Amino acid sequence: PELARLADLANLEKHHKLDRTPRSSALPQVQACTHEDLPNGTWLPRLAIQHKGTSHDAIQLASAAVAAWRQLLTSWQAL
Repeated sequence: PELARLADLANLEKHHKLDRTPRSSALPQVQACTHEDLPNGTWLPRLAIQHKGTSHDAIQLASAAVAAWRQLLTSWQAL
């Protein structure tokens, strides 16, 4: 599901609309980007993705997609 959602987001970015049925079964929507000021003087970007009625943090979604790719690539190496 993480990779399907990522594919839909990439397709939205590329075409500014989905040009096919969503792979994740629902259209994800990017919400406004903000940031959080951290105590050490740096900042953390905050981007929310609305998907199937739930708001997700974009950085967490990206981390989940990376983990899914790692798992998939590892399974291919075992073949």
